[in-house]
Amino acid sequence: MALVVRFTQILEFLVAKGQATEMQLSHLIKASEQTVRSVMTQLNQALEDVAVITRDKKMYRLVVKDYDELALLLGGGIKAIADFNSSDKRIAYICKVMIELGGYILIDDIAD
Repeated sequence: MALVVRFTQILEFLVAKGQATEMQLSHLIKASEQTVRSVMTQLNQALEDVAVITRDKKMYRLVVKDYDELALLLGGGIKAIADFNSSDKRIAYICKVMIELGGYILIDDIAD
């Protein structure tokens, strides 16, 4: 559920501001900058045709493709796309993220 909260916090911040630095997002979700990069990758995958979050030199910008769909996601649809109720889903997802990152991962960053 913490991932859903992070997704929502980041999206709401980017909708309000339009852009944010990696450090701002790190403070917002109370996680390391490495975790922010990982969450942003996951969020982009979850958003697919709705929006894209671009990154340029530690600056993230929200580019909305479908405003109606984004409004639905912010109204509770994010929980539906990030349903981790099954322990098997959580384990598979954590393994996938660890493989994709390839580097060192802090246990605190994957604890959620």
